[in-house]
Amino acid sequence: MFLKESTRGIIKMHGLRIDRTIHNYLYFTFYDAYVRFFLWLGHTLRILLGNTRIAKYILGLLLTDITPK
Repeated sequence: MFLKESTRGIIKMHGLRIDRTIHNYLYFTFYDAYVRFFLWLGHTLRILLGNTRIAKYILGLLLTDITPK
């Protein structure tokens, strides 16, 4: 088969959740670009939305997993 063993493992792990499979594959394949993009997105949203309550809420949801505790 043309897939690596690790890719087949990701597909088996997520089953019919194709969206999660694609996300997981892209995350591990392009980790550096992926993280840079979402940090840039968070920074851009902060500038565009300003310092409003909704902006803090949205950015808190988006950046929860990548900010240091």
